[in-house]
Amino acid sequence: MNSNTFVLVCVALCVLFGTAPQFVPTIHVLSHGFWWPSGVVSMTVVTVWGHRWVRKASSRSPMAFVTSVNGVTAMKLFTMLGWLTASLVADADGKRVFVLSLFAVFVVFTIVFVASAASFSEKTDKK
Repeated sequence: MNSNTFVLVCVALCVLFGTAPQFVPTIHVLSHGFWWPSGVVSMTVVTVWGHRWVRKASSRSPMAFVTSVNGVTAMKLFTMLGWLTASLVADADGKRVFVLSLFAVFVVFTIVFVASAASFSEKTDKK
């Protein structure tokens, strides 16, 4: 997957997840406030930024590639942890729904990221 396609997929997922509370009654509580959109947008930004980092590292060395993939995963985990902690401390509405939904966003973005990173790895192996 090339970089432009990856960014478009991430933006489409961001819009999908950002608007989902308007259409899914189970998570409708997330449509109020800024926690949900902020969490989804930050996960999108970290994933896209991480994709650029992995793309650059894939041309340097296998060790740089592995380090960048692990670093991006850690950044995404700490970003998610930050939003979850902040919303729990602030006692936001729908805490359980927010936590589970943001984890689902993390999983989906991680799957897309790993699929794209695997294509970088395959290109490096062919050289």
